[in-house]
Amino acid sequence: MQAVINELYIMFKKFLCISIYLVVGYAIHIFAQKTTKVFIISDTHTMAPELLVEDGMAIQSEENRSQNLFRYSYEFLLAMKDTILQRKPDLVFIPGDLSKDAEYVSHQAIIGILEQIRQQGIKVFVIPGNHDTNLIGHYFVGDMYLPAETTTGDQFVDLYQDFGYATAIERDKASLSYVCEPVEGLRLICIDSEENYDTRFADGNEEQIHSFEKALEWILAKADEGRAAGKQVIAMMHHNILEHFDGQAEYMPSYFLQNGKNISQQFLKHGIHLVITGHTHLQDIAKNYNQERTDSIIDISTGSLLSFPCPFRELTFNEDFTVVDVKTGYLTHTESVEDVLARSQERLFANTLQRCPLYAVKFWSSFRRKLNQFSSIFSALGVEVYRFPQTSDEFGELTTKYMGVPLAKASMIWYGGNEWKNPASATIEQEMKDSMLAMSIGMLGDETLGQMAYDYAMQSYYTETFQPIVNSALNDCTYYGTEYADITDDEQTTLTLPKPSLNAIRNISIHNQDDAYYTLDGRKVTSLKKGIYIHQGKKIVVQ
Repeated sequence: MQAVINELYIMFKKFLCISIYLVVGYAIHIFAQKTTKVFIISDTHTMAPELLVEDGMAIQSEENRSQNLFRYSYEFLLAMKDTILQRKPDLVFIPGDLSKDAEYVSHQAIIGILEQIRQQGIKVFVIPGNHDTNLIGHYFVGDMYLPAETTTGDQFVDLYQDFGYATAIERDKASLSYVCEPVEGLRLICIDSEENYDTRFADGNEEQIHSFEKALEWILAKADEGRAAGKQVIAMMHHNILEHFDGQAEYMPSYFLQNGKNISQQFLKHGIHLVITGHTHLQDIAKNYNQERTDSIIDISTGSLLSFPCPFRELTFNEDFTVVDVKTGYLTHTESVEDVLARSQERLFANTLQRCPLYAVKFWSSFRRKLNQFSSIFSALGVEVYRFPQTSDEFGELTTKYMGVPLAKASMIWYGGNEWKNPASATIEQEMKDSMLAMSIGMLGDETLGQMAYDYAMQSYYTETFQPIVNSALNDCTYYGTEYADITDDEQTTLTLPKPSLNAIRNISIHNQDDAYYTLDGRKVTSLKKGIYIHQGKKIVVQ
């Protein structure tokens, strides 16, 4: 019996030793893996302190027109600098709208803060947004606005040499885009996405007229080069390239990359699976697929540091950049603002109410079409059509009066991210429907007639026009109700990216069996200029 016990004891010791060896070995393997940590802040809209010369109606009016807490912008960026230095990431990405309105002094102030980060060995990469060049900024002096010196595209590049441009492998001549490799194995294409601005440059040189379509060829070529070298290729731009709610391209076109749906598919074909964006101030992650659903592209949109909920992101890439852990943090307090969340909520709520008439105008034509569709029924019911709003301004006033508060509540849910986890999402839609019924009754001044008008027209108007947007936004689901429907956790998630293909060009699906030449985005050309082309499935470089 004792011999059996001794043998069991020896076996247990062997098992314990092997288990410890495996656990320790696995732990060493995990901790030995090299990771790359990236910190993202966006849309800081930083205003140099000297621009606020004297408090008064000028700065107060400016703040009332926006959801941004402008007067605290410099202080907020300083707070983020302290957070970055504490967290010690390898890289910092800022996808545009660094300054309030392109003021030269604001860019100088921003660089003063970013330089403190760079001095600690943390690389910072920026790309301009629509508020960073060629706007008219102001000094605020009591009730007066005085013009401030603006920043041209050329000056932006000169100012931010140490924050991307000096270490760029190549600059695109048609824009402020550039490509760099901040760490081994990663290629970052920083894309100037301001296709709505004719020029970034002071001299208006025709060679420098900005066109995103013109820059696209260059972008795709740089992506192919990166993939062919075995690099993981990601992009950073100001505009969203994927819709973050259904209808964004239609109702918020200036916040969505023009022709973004098509361009995102081209990005996929050329191996760009992850795009870092900002601009909308939405804290949201969107995903879409190719037609065969065999490949996907992800758009990580980071909300503005200056508006609710004042977020930042931390991305951790594994050694070969095929796995990225996404975490979200929030600015909670600064020296002057004890509760940043409460202050930013208050500003967003007030601004949504103020802008409600502007939002309503976007729906005015569809509202009139619905009334005209049911005009004969209204006449039979004794409801005079003239009692409905006759102008977009009237429609905006009524929408604000009856639907402003529910819309403001919905904005709080929407901008906060992870709407599907917010209990308020379940009740706000009914609140919006009830407010539309109240609006119908209020327009006609009679409960019975208002209920009839709601039943016959207003309810179907809501279902056809508002509900698709509401369903998508409040359920945090893009492509709602389709096979492409996607809900991605906006705060904390793990994303996987394909391993870069060393045979990148062969994976591009274009016509390659004929004798013609094609651009990298698949367009057939009749004459060759300097650039990269595909001919019979092979890459051809024309010098």
